[in-house]
Amino acid sequence: MLAEGDKMLSWLAEKHGRERVDAWLKSAARRISAPPSSAIPPRKVQKEMTQRSRAEVVLAWFLHKRAGEPVDIVKLYLAVELYTWRKDQVFGPRIRNGFTNRVVGQIVAGWAKVEQEREVYKVRIEEQPSWANERYRRYEEVVKVVDKYEPQKSIFKMLGKMVREILTEEGLMLSVKTYYEHLLANGEA
Repeated sequence: MLAEGDKMLSWLAEKHGRERVDAWLKSAARRISAPPSSAIPPRKVQKEMTQRSRAEVVLAWFLHKRAGEPVDIVKLYLAVELYTWRKDQVFGPRIRNGFTNRVVGQIVAGWAKVEQEREVYKVRIEEQPSWANERYRRYEEVVKVVDKYEPQKSIFKMLGKMVREILTEEGLMLSVKTYYEHLLANGEA
């Protein structure tokens, strides 16, 4: 799928020029952003938050905690969109868009790996044997806990939808359709 996306970008570079295609990708990548303050710890992500804000948490973890490149998200989305155009001529755009959004969201969430290790102060009380001076003994220890955030499918779709909105405004979604029509005309689809 990603190899096919690279072929599409090469075709676009031949047609419009490498500098122009790189400018399109960078322009779309600049618009994909989430503030560093959105990279909250996984234990603070609450059900009361909107889907968009939870998707921004995942995006912020990818961009700021994992030092990911937004251009990778743009290329991934274009490749998955082309894949769905090639493999799915039966369903309408709504189902195709939902599938693309979910797949991209799952992959980006995997790249983001929203988890955090923290130390927790724990007190444990154990009953002592009958011959001990004190009946109970108190143990104090520091335990390492790993908090993970596993987003729901709706968060994956929202993350993909956020990227789709940006790519549509930048006009890159039209280039995927143009490349797909080129493949159909040459009998390669």
